[in-house]
Amino acid sequence: MVDVSVVMSVYNAEPYLEDAIKSILGQTYQDFEFIIIDDGSTDQSAEIIKSFHDERIIFLQQTNKGLAYSLNRGIRESHGKYVARMDADDESLPTRLALQKSFLDEHADYVVVGSGAIVMDKDGCELYVVKMPMDDGEIRDRLPYKPIFYHSSTMYVKSTFFACGGYNEKIHHFFEDLILWNQMSKNGKLHNFHEPLIKYRLTPTSITYNKPRDRELTKRIIFKINSGENLSTNDVNYIESLKRGRSIQQKKSDYYYSLGNIHHNLLGEQAKAKNYYISALKQNPFNIKALIKLIQSLISKTTGSPEHKLKPWITMK
Repeated sequence: MVDVSVVMSVYNAEPYLEDAIKSILGQTYQDFEFIIIDDGSTDQSAEIIKSFHDERIIFLQQTNKGLAYSLNRGIRESHGKYVARMDADDESLPTRLALQKSFLDEHADYVVVGSGAIVMDKDGCELYVVKMPMDDGEIRDRLPYKPIFYHSSTMYVKSTFFACGGYNEKIHHFFEDLILWNQMSKNGKLHNFHEPLIKYRLTPTSITYNKPRDRELTKRIIFKINSGENLSTNDVNYIESLKRGRSIQQKKSDYYYSLGNIHHNLLGEQAKAKNYYISALKQNPFNIKALIKLIQSLISKTTGSPEHKLKPWITMK
């Protein structure tokens, strides 16, 4: 019987999937099962998974059901005391499972442990390091609405997960994890390793920009679910609009806009920032934010690395 079940849902992750799987199979802690759910992929994801001949891999296939459903299914079929989440476009550093399992073994009052992350672009270029809030009190100060974990960095107690009802399958995948953390925080303490234990990949599908009104709607929905209230018709319609999502051109535009901001505001690399803003406008000429930032990058005199401007939870690579 294994103590750790790694659970990963896959949907059209062909460009990154092999590296994600290898990063788990190459862990220093080896006594785990690796449950991989192919959530109706239409690319070569299933073939990539099948190419790995490792007895620890349990491969499940289904029609497209969404992230929450897939994770709930994988966790129901798991055998471990702990569940380690993994995303198909991220990578786990070699000591991740060993450190997190040891922490939960030694701290019975904790139910979730995550970590900081090395943030990279879609091509694997490492950009910067994010250190998440570490102590339980510091983490709780960010609840109920602010992010407290990189989802794919977390390991949690499976019995507590089930006691909290698992992932809410009615909610769009942008905040089903945050709802779970709010519920699990009622059953135990939370912790982050300050050092990065994963590489988190920015991709067009991982970048989201919401208007202030949308952010307020999201907060209201999270509050209602946490307090057990019923969702209104407007709430349900908003969730459905999130599920429909944006066009691939809009997503790519937002991705390049995000990279432009990283290089302009954080890394002090104006030439790269300008090129990313131009790429954003090529994908979506109506991206007014990218146009404004492009103009700013053209007139900015910033040179070098603005390390003195970095927020305390970000460090340079």
